[in-house]
Amino acid sequence: MIDVEPIIERELERMLPVPVATPDWADVEHRLARRERAGRGRGLGRFSRFALAATALGVGIAVAMVARWGGSGGFEDRALAALGSEPVLHVVAHTQSPSGGRLVDLSTGVTTPITQKMEMEIWYDQQQGLKHTISRSDGKIIDDTLETPEGSYTPGGIVYDCAWIAAHPVEATKARVSCNANGKNGTTPRVIPRPKPSIDPSLQGFLDGYQRALATGKARKTGTGEIDGRPVVWLAFDLPDRRSEEVAVDAETMRPLLVREMPGGYSYRIEQIGTESSKDSDFSKPRLAEVGAQPTAGGVISSESLALRPSSIRTALPGAVWAGSALGGLPLTSAQRDELRTSFADHARPPERGLGLRLEYGSGASGAYVLLMESNRPQFGYRWEFVRMTPSVRDLTGKLYTTSGVAIGFTVTNGLYVTINASNHDLLMLAARSLQPL
Repeated sequence: MIDVEPIIERELERMLPVPVATPDWADVEHRLARRERAGRGRGLGRFSRFALAATALGVGIAVAMVARWGGSGGFEDRALAALGSEPVLHVVAHTQSPSGGRLVDLSTGVTTPITQKMEMEIWYDQQQGLKHTISRSDGKIIDDTLETPEGSYTPGGIVYDCAWIAAHPVEATKARVSCNANGKNGTTPRVIPRPKPSIDPSLQGFLDGYQRALATGKARKTGTGEIDGRPVVWLAFDLPDRRSEEVAVDAETMRPLLVREMPGGYSYRIEQIGTESSKDSDFSKPRLAEVGAQPTAGGVISSESLALRPSSIRTALPGAVWAGSALGGLPLTSAQRDELRTSFADHARPPERGLGLRLEYGSGASGAYVLLMESNRPQFGYRWEFVRMTPSVRDLTGKLYTTSGVAIGFTVTNGLYVTINASNHDLLMLAARSLQPL
């Protein structure tokens, strides 16, 4: 059996040779000098910010490898030429699909599915250890991160990680961050090696699976077709976690056009993929999100029980709304005035405190219930964080934003942002249509 590891390594070196130009390190040094304004570290979970870019980059590298599967030098040369031989890989990929949410016009009952376009643009310099990722939703920037050997940066400054904390224990203690369970950092700086940025852990799994497919002859051509009038060749390969992916490769340009999980999973369009010089790449300072300051954490910090009288509820929150003393046979059983705290992404705004009101009809313990949560701002503690990823959902006056899953909805009534959580969708819609000022 042919040892494909050296072959793949040589091909990657051809794709990503040592760069000859210098990225924007002046900006990195400037930002390090301002590390006292460092931003908050963030996890990489969920439809992770890098999942889309990981798939796109994996596809790009896979195209350069496909030549070994096909056994044709001409195919290999064309695939490599399509990507170029500059040091920085530049990928733009997107997915456009139903977000799972829908808007209901409360006066007419007309329901409109919400379609959302998520885009990831990434510049990746493997040799220099640089990666710049810009995430967009419906064309607006919602996230911007620069990763360097010196650390990661957001619009708010450097991201606290264990390597930075170890090197700056005193500053980390002042910032109240630590990688130790006891919260103690000491005072002596230490050096912890920081690995070079990678696209995503899933990329390594993708490459491993594809390499195994090459070595065992399991990479396979599944057919031909057309995408936007372009003839494509479909290639399929297995992933390590018992899934598989198909890649549509343009039969003429050898550029990947689409990636899809089989059967019937995610699907990503590759708008752009290729290599470019360091001087033409964007490793610049992250910019503020175009959707404005976004809440990233928050909750209720104190509560006060209220008498179940309209006058008491009315004075707790100016403009308060309710669904009457009873709703669908469920009596009003609880009223609480909340004090909430909300913090914002990248320290774009200082933490805010606000007032909220919670009204419960029925009882979750006994079965049917409706819970109203309202405030004069979209409170993270009342689950309004979805707005960050769905900038197209803005004016909800007279409308209800909901999903097909749990019975939870969001609307704006009497100038207040109202969250409705119910035991079923019928009660959810009844509550939304019954809201009225006290």
